[in-house]
Amino acid sequence: MKLEHIVFGVIIILFIGLKFLIGNNPTEAKKVLDIEGYEKVSFTGYKLFACGNYFHSTGFKGLKNGKEVSGTVCSGLLFKGSLIKYN
Repeated sequence: MKLEHIVFGVIIILFIGLKFLIGNNPTEAKKVLDIEGYEKVSFTGYKLFACGNYFHSTGFKGLKNGKEVSGTVCSGLLFKGSLIKYN
């Protein structure tokens, strides 16, 4: 096996690991959910395939208008805003 293949594999593994470590952003998710009127919010962690092009993906459960809802808050970097996806 060539050294280039090994280096490429290590870079891919590091990128995926980094995505799992910083792909969850509960601070931004809390801010978005507070603005939208959610109560008793708890975060369920990173959601791997929930957000497509967005960098951060934070799962949540909470109450809105007295009903229990769950979903994912997707947020991007810099100029990309946030959105809420429901399960």
